[in-house]
Amino acid sequence: MKVSDYMSSPVHAVNMKDSVATARNLMIRHRVGRLVVVDDEMNAVGILSKSDFSIKLYRTMPKWKNRPLNNVPVSVIMSPEPVTVSPDIDIPRVASLMLENDIGSLPVVDNGNVVGIITKTDIVRFYVENGKDRKIDDLISEVPSVHKYHSIFHVIELLNEFDAHRVVVVDDDRTPLGVITHSDLAFTSAFETGETKLVEMGRKRKDGTQSRTMKRFFLVAGDIMSHPVISVHPGSTLKETARVILDRNIDGVIVIEDREVLGQISKVDVLKVVAEVS
Repeated sequence: MKVSDYMSSPVHAVNMKDSVATARNLMIRHRVGRLVVVDDEMNAVGILSKSDFSIKLYRTMPKWKNRPLNNVPVSVIMSPEPVTVSPDIDIPRVASLMLENDIGSLPVVDNGNVVGIITKTDIVRFYVENGKDRKIDDLISEVPSVHKYHSIFHVIELLNEFDAHRVVVVDDDRTPLGVITHSDLAFTSAFETGETKLVEMGRKRKDGTQSRTMKRFFLVAGDIMSHPVISVHPGSTLKETARVILDRNIDGVIVIEDREVLGQISKVDVLKVVAEVS
């Protein structure tokens, strides 16, 4: 199977001079996780993904860090000089290129023109339709965890420290409550503005009446997590797991047995299996 059989077209693009806010709105409108970045001559000069919002923007120098997204140009956080592929390359070779370059998508170029984009999701779909099934037990990898009351800044630091794509949010007894991914961070302004929420507080007076006030609190992990946790059993097969990833439109699932988090299976794990035959 070739790239042309699985790539998406047309491509959603953003100019490198556009604001990060414009790019984020484009992602939300079209429900995509990455955009091709072009210059004024429509040449592909970069890729902008969900992780760039939460990781690269957080790492930027004080000149840009903590500025409103409509004041930050896409060029500040995009990944420049994207690796590209032609439409006639085999899918296993594409999986290898993604792993070698630690990227999740490749613009497809034909005769100098961007004609499509192929992503990890497309590789997972290829595997479900064509791959050889296997158990997931030796593919399970560690997943970081945070308490539900940890700050969003702590979540970002943990993702950065472990070069992770998700964290599990747990309760006091380590019960998994939800998951935070780059999507959850990219589509909230909390990490750039210190967004807060208003909470109504009730208090009983000595005369028996109730007084109510509104207090403002900073958002924490439990406020932005996705829940419930999408999980699989360690005895599941890779195709079963890959179908869950596709059906739920997520980047990975948590492996749980008897309420204990054992780790995760992600799209990257599927890519590794596909790349083995390249």
